[in-house]
Amino acid sequence: MRELTVRGVLLAEGIANAIVLTAKTAVGLSTGSIAVLGDAVHSLTDIANNCVAFVVAGRSIEPPDVEHPYGHRKFESLAVFGLATLLTVIAVELAIRAVGRIGEPVDLSRWGLAMMLAVLAVNVGVATWERWWARRLDSDLLRADAMHTLGDVFTTVAVIIGWQLAARGHAWLDAAFALLMAGL
Repeated sequence: MRELTVRGVLLAEGIANAIVLTAKTAVGLSTGSIAVLGDAVHSLTDIANNCVAFVVAGRSIEPPDVEHPYGHRKFESLAVFGLATLLTVIAVELAIRAVGRIGEPVDLSRWGLAMMLAVLAVNVGVATWERWWARRLDSDLLRADAMHTLGDVFTTVAVIIGWQLAARGHAWLDAAFALLMAGL
């Protein structure tokens, strides 16, 4: 029962991350901000991590069997390796695009700023909710994921600041914050 609840929390978080991804992508594309698009890519990796955690939460607890005499915990390691490889490729691509856009102007958008502030509210809510479930279920997986989501809040705040400063005449900052996103 506990594993089903953990998986339910991860599924709900994955849906919230998909909404966040959509909002960030819309803002990034409409304003031309490579930093906001980089933050959207980061949200895409959050969804991938949710998927891995969802599968791992169910699969890794299975007892050893004939084909897996030592259990299924290695499945988690393989999944993490695959995600790390994908994240590295995406980060390099983002860095290349950011360098190519140094100094290019970005648009200031009130609705875009409102959307990004809504994204912050969603992430704070998800992190708080997930931390509550982590305590209730004594789940290290949910606790770690809640901390990761809270870290995303600070990343998005930095991206918003860079984008807003870039839109107000410091165009190089958008690419600088995109490079920061690539490094995360």
